[in-house]
Amino acid sequence: HWLAYGSSVDSHAGLSHLVGYPDQVPWKGGVAWPDPIAGLHAASGLLIALWDREASPRRIGQTVEVPQFESIVAAIGDQLLAAQLGEGSPPPPAEVGPGNRDPTLAPQGVYRCQGDDQWVAVSVVSDDGWRALCHLAGFPAVWTTWLLDDRQHHHDMIDDALSSWTRDRRATDVAELLQREGTAAGAVHDAAGLMADPHLDQRALFTTFDQPEFGPFTTANLPLHLTTTPARIRRRAPLLGEH
Repeated sequence: HWLAYGSSVDSHAGLSHLVGYPDQVPWKGGVAWPDPIAGLHAASGLLIALWDREASPRRIGQTVEVPQFESIVAAIGDQLLAAQLGEGSPPPPAEVGPGNRDPTLAPQGVYRCQGDDQWVAVSVVSDDGWRALCHLAGFPAVWTTWLLDDRQHHHDMIDDALSSWTRDRRATDVAELLQREGTAAGAVHDAAGLMADPHLDQRALFTTFDQPEFGPFTTANLPLHLTTTPARIRRRAPLLGEH
């Protein structure tokens, strides 16, 4: 009989305990994840119920119930398994959360670039990718011999060196440079960066309308692409009381 919202359910279900940085207490995610995750489960349950109705001679309906709490617990099943194997005992608050890192990759993180609040995400998934990064960033030659265990052990030092290399470069330039060498990287876009993204421009994601109260404005088109009945925004939103 509790009153529940996604922003409180994710803590109750243990998700918040997995989010944060090693030297801080757990963080609340920016998104109320129980809302969309339960929504995805609900959409799946609805489709299953419809297919079941079509296959049933009696064509009877059924109730679909999808609790947010249970959806989040199911979504972090790997953590429950790790705890049962003795690998996921709750750490003290000072050690909570991997931040931007991944326990199976190194280096991985989000690194400051040229400009105000500009960042690039980098994830080295192979030894070849690591050697390519060392060459591009001018890291010491001995670093190229480091395997994953070595890189994890020196992750802080690598982060400092990588940050020094990215700091005076544009995020998109760093990302494209690393991508050409086979290293996973992407600029962390703000709104202006998204609207200037060449891929989204090619996809014609954005459309512009003239709004009488403040002039032209640009917004995203519908992300649904249907071959027979294309979805599109036909007109601007009405003014207050206009219709």
